[in-house]
Amino acid sequence: MNSPLLYPVTTLLSVAAGIPRKVSAYRKQLLQRQYPDCTATTDAVLVISCDELLCRKKHRTRQMWFFSGGIALFTTIFAPMVGLLLLLMVGIAAVWHGALTHHGAWLLTGCVLSSVTTALLMTVSLHLISNDLSGAFFLITVATGLVGITALSRSYTCTTQWWALAPASMLAIAGIVTLL
Repeated sequence: MNSPLLYPVTTLLSVAAGIPRKVSAYRKQLLQRQYPDCTATTDAVLVISCDELLCRKKHRTRQMWFFSGGIALFTTIFAPMVGLLLLLMVGIAAVWHGALTHHGAWLLTGCVLSSVTTALLMTVSLHLISNDLSGAFFLITVATGLVGITALSRSYTCTTQWWALAPASMLAIAGIVTLL
């Protein structure tokens, strides 16, 4: 008899007892599609650990965004220069972490954060770029960061993020038109 509850109940019982349970080939393919970060899905215990792994990744990403938001709030209220330098360091750390762990979300976060922070540092805080060129420089710097997403994802992850080239090209064109 094949009951719809039979598989989950026996899986939980075998996990509770510490007995590994083989997964069918069809279920293995489904698990590999659902959890691409897990390499070996032949054991029911690995499915549970994949859930915990994905939950931890989401939690860390959420922490990174809240930390970046806190630094951004700090920059606007107290010390813009120090806050922007901190945000730049967070962006570089996110790119570094994404490259080491092969996660595209960290690469995306780091590239966008680094490029926007660099553009703000050069145009607003340090006044290295004249007021006439600051808008074009900002747009081209952010476009460079988006191109960096594609380049780094091609080098460090399994899937290349080609979508980032579309907004990068639009920003670059707007920056070049602004220069003219």
